[in-house]
Amino acid sequence: MTDVSMGKVWSERFGLARSPMFEGEQDGAEGQHEVLLDGGNGSFGLSIVDELSAPTKAAGWAWSSDLPHHVAITKKEVQVVRWDAVQAAQVYSLESVSRDLDGFYKFSAEIVCAQTGPLSNI
Repeated sequence: MTDVSMGKVWSERFGLARSPMFEGEQDGAEGQHEVLLDGGNGSFGLSIVDELSAPTKAAGWAWSSDLPHHVAITKKEVQVVRWDAVQAAQVYSLESVSRDLDGFYKFSAEIVCAQTGPLSNI
């Protein structure tokens, strides 16, 4: 499932508020781009794209959105990039993430918290 419903599905499943990452088509980025917010470490940028972009681009989007990380999804892969750890970007198969979506979300929030501490303490 890499269509436009992915953001809605994840938002509803994890109780996250959804918002467009960019205003209209002014961003020049192909695909669907949203921000999923929980008010803490579980917030992230989400892009549904045909091809993964350079981790530096995703990190820039996360940084400018004041998010700890960005998740990009293609038909086969999921890329996770922390804005402050571009060189540590990780790519997983969409199949493995889909098999344990709850575990993936928990893992990504825990990594952010372990590396930066809870956002409420910043």
